[in-house]
Amino acid sequence: EEKEAPFLIKIAFQFTDIMLATISPALSSNNTSMHSVHSNSKGTELRLLEDVDMFSSTSRSLNNEEFYDAHSCAVDESSVYSVYFDANATVSTCSESDDTNDTGSFDKSSSEDTEESQSCIIECIPTMLYAKTSITPSPTYFLDVPGVLLSKMDNDIEVPLMTCEHNAGECFAFNNHAGNETYVQNVLDALIRHSLELLADNNLSIKWQPDDATKKLLQKYATTSDEDVQWMQLLEEQVLKWTTQVDNTPMLKTRGIINMTPNELNNLLLDCERVQEYNKCSLGKKDICAFHPLCGGEAKIVEHVMQIPIVGGKVETLSLTHSRPLVDDNAGFVIVSRSVKKELNDTVGNPCFSISSLRSIAGTKKTELTTLTSISLPIPKFLMHRVAFYGADDFFCNLRKIT
Repeated sequence: EEKEAPFLIKIAFQFTDIMLATISPALSSNNTSMHSVHSNSKGTELRLLEDVDMFSSTSRSLNNEEFYDAHSCAVDESSVYSVYFDANATVSTCSESDDTNDTGSFDKSSSEDTEESQSCIIECIPTMLYAKTSITPSPTYFLDVPGVLLSKMDNDIEVPLMTCEHNAGECFAFNNHAGNETYVQNVLDALIRHSLELLADNNLSIKWQPDDATKKLLQKYATTSDEDVQWMQLLEEQVLKWTTQVDNTPMLKTRGIINMTPNELNNLLLDCERVQEYNKCSLGKKDICAFHPLCGGEAKIVEHVMQIPIVGGKVETLSLTHSRPLVDDNAGFVIVSRSVKKELNDTVGNPCFSISSLRSIAGTKKTELTTLTSISLPIPKFLMHRVAFYGADDFFCNLRKIT
């Protein structure tokens, strides 16, 4: 990974006890062998080579056919943003001067192991790497921040919010620009707190209405504990469904058991390339850009195109998707998706909001999956519940087939 490159180089050099001085031309050697290649999908490549002629077989050097220094930040265009280093340089090549890139001006006869030479290379390498191999800044996407979400944020962190003209509401600008990490983390934390509150069974502020089939099952097993074998078998075969209104938005809650571990299910649901394994209505889903939450987990902008079941037609969504491990006694994950927009004053055409709780079932490799999804489709209202119920049953059915 690009962000790990400076750390890996520093460790490699220190591990071999080579006193680094600077970056210089590769030493001509017929006995240089490739030790390892580190690359990523963007073509950034880091080559670690072994020069047996110059050092012992355990010594490592990063070489290049041409000289590039930390201040010019030049790269080997022939290898698509490749950056090479040579550990066999001297202190005289580390000075910042007007003729830094003049390869004829370097004195390779000196091999002084000075503190100056060591500190110079440690400072120069990260500068060079970050200048050319840092993560490309993502586009900015805007997340609407309603009052209920704002109330969940850490008051000690003043998150910069922007006012949207069309509804006078506030928005947060999501991007991976330097300095935005703490704000992104605070917004994600608030989103998770709000989501878990909505999912909580003891949330008395929400009146969930079971559908007819779920109501009958709940009445039949009213005195049964959650750990009862018959109840567990029921959840492995059925899908419990409830509906309600949250902030004037119709919502659907579902619950069932999937024969996967929470980790397996989490990986499946986040993998855009596998979406059609469990969502037959999906016409394509792709990751647009990713963030790196300080809490761990995963956060990204996702674009999804679906065909509406039963009635036909297409719906396109653009959403922030965030997954993180649950921190309570039951191991598992929570996944939250919420609509974002490309421009501050845009109106979200097809708003989406979904929450998935993946909780491990003790003593098994199974997961109790609870989902909460907004019902917002460009179809007549009297069809919405029917379409939503069909989609929920199909979703669980397909997940169970995978296992």
